Amino acid sequence: MSPWWQIDDIMGELSRLWSQAIVLPWRRHREQGAAPPAKGAQPTLPPWKGEGKRSEAARGTLILIGGSRIGDEIILEMIHAAGGRNARIAVLPTASLDFSRGGQRYARSLRRFGATRVETVEIVTRERAQDPAWAARLAENDLIFLGGGDEALLLSIMAGTPAQEALAGAYRRGAVVAGIGAGATVMGRWVAAGEPGDIVPGLGLLPGVLVDQRGNQGGRPGKLFHAVARHPGPDPLVGLGIDEDTALAVGPDLAARVVGQGMVLVVNRPSDAASQADQTPSPAIRVLVHVLPAGAGYDFALHRPIPTRATAGVPGSEPRPADLIDGIIG
Repeated sequence: MSPWWQIDDIMGELSRLWSQAIVLPWRRHREQGAAPPAKGAQPTLPPWKGEGKRSEAARGTLILIGGSRIGDEIILEMIHAAGGRNARIAVLPTASLDFSRGGQRYARSLRRFGATRVETVEIVTRERAQDPAWAARLAENDLIFLGGGDEALLLSIMAGTPAQEALAGAYRRGAVVAGIGAGATVMGRWVAAGEPGDIVPGLGLLPGVLVDQRGNQGGRPGKLFHAVARHPGPDPLVGLGIDEDTALAVGPDLAARVVGQGMVLVVNRPSDAASQADQTPSPAIRVLVHVLPAGAGYDFALHRPIPTRATAGVPGSEPRPADLIDGIIG
């Protein structure tokens, strides 16, 4: 056996033991009336309570991961949010052409950090997605992980099928739905497609949102700006650009937090009041851009950033509107 593989196995075992001993004993307290965490323990997704109306519909947690690799911090986030190492986890490699290898790779990453009940569910054809038996394999999981690949392929297989309803039902019940690359892109209500500004329906787990995994690469978030500018609608369309090795964890109350090494761009239209404040004729279309580094938060119910735990209650740390950025959208 190659010494490099031996080193990798040793490091993986050390990571697994560390996660079991320190990180994974934490438990997620999703249900109302659950006992509070033990003294000194802090939940990974703090229950931010912003002002404003919240939906009464039951929701789980969404974890949208940018790029093509998953950092250790994000893997631990997923396992902890799902309830720990005994959580039931389904890996869904639907978006990948090499689905067998891709599914196994994601499953190994989860097992390496202590998850013991990981199953790869190869719903990779439209026929399987329409089969209630395959859909049932998704319904009762604590974490459903959507692998990367081609979002158009994933949607062509899953959209409007019992498998999609099983995924949505698990989320409504309180499960964690996580995805990387294409798996994160399809979670929003809309998906960018074709020409700039063109959008098609996604799986709709995060209402009013369009995710562009490539939006931050090279500093060219063009699809986000075009989509938000061209589709104001009665409800605001929010564009998300997520960096490599970065995740946006969205809790049941639609309060989100950035995890990992990079940043998240949140792009939306200013409010009517802000738009009417400037009556200067211009061909430009105004958008709001929020830049969220690791640890920063955003409230999708109120459409504004929220203070981190470190700054909460500190004078001057209250959420403020982002600067208005003018851009001529063709």
